[in-house]
Amino acid sequence: MQARISSGLIFFLFFLFSSGHSAFAQSSQTNQIGLRLGGFSGITFRHVGGNNVAVEANLTAGFSADWTMISVLAQKHIPLGKGFVAYLGGGGFFAFDYDHYHGPEPYYVWDNNAGIEAVIGVDYYIPNVPLNVGLDLRPRFAFIDNPYPWDAGVSFPYIF
Repeated sequence: MQARISSGLIFFLFFLFSSGHSAFAQSSQTNQIGLRLGGFSGITFRHVGGNNVAVEANLTAGFSADWTMISVLAQKHIPLGKGFVAYLGGGGFFAFDYDHYHGPEPYYVWDNNAGIEAVIGVDYYIPNVPLNVGLDLRPRFAFIDNPYPWDAGVSFPYIF
């Protein structure tokens, strides 16, 4: 049984790393829309233009922090080969929260926040399939209050 698993794993790794696709050819001049799952999860849209420069916009919600966030990031993509692309960049965010407090006299509070956000990550472009899988880390600095100082996530964008 273990030999079957090992030979299957070796075949999968050989197939994965023998793919002749260039990461640049798959990511340059594309639009990508998908899901991001992490501390803040939601919808992500990214346009990768020429010179491996991208703009990404996210609409996410932080379940543990109870915040909703809109962020826009500029990114520089660095092709690593074999379908892998590293990227780094930064931008800004606007976050808001609507809290209902229970008590003798219930009340509602709108909390707003804004700040700067950085990103570092890696994407894998699946050969012959218009999908990629990404993993990123996003440190944040908020100007008003710090709703979530950093965030790690995995994304699954569709490429068109």
